[in-house]
Amino acid sequence: MSLDLNAEKQSIFIDISKQIGEQKFDWDNKITMKLSITDIGKMLAVLTGSLKNSKLYHDPSKGQYESAKDTRNTVLEFSKGISFGYTLKASEQGTNGSVQSIVVPISEDEGEVICVLLEASIRKIYGW
Repeated sequence: MSLDLNAEKQSIFIDISKQIGEQKFDWDNKITMKLSITDIGKMLAVLTGSLKNSKLYHDPSKGQYESAKDTRNTVLEFSKGISFGYTLKASEQGTNGSVQSIVVPISEDEGEVICVLLEASIRKIYGW
């Protein structure tokens, strides 16, 4: 998983890919999703324990990004694990009906770092 802050667009772009070997990832077939301030807040609510899970549904064609031309919709589900960590599941449905899903387990310590990054992104976006 990769997070890229774009303060000018008031968002974070998240890339999720499958692991295809030891420390190797299939970035050519990644799922990309643009997270708005509202989406970031929903993820933070899970990380801070206010919510057990959140589900974000996006129609990437509304953003008119070149990478979205073959994508009908993307869904990002983020949830607190039952006994440990978090689970991030990204699904993408292509315009041809194909579906790709990627599940990323996130440990408690990784969750802490993600929380700090998301909180810092909000301050940066608002210029605080």
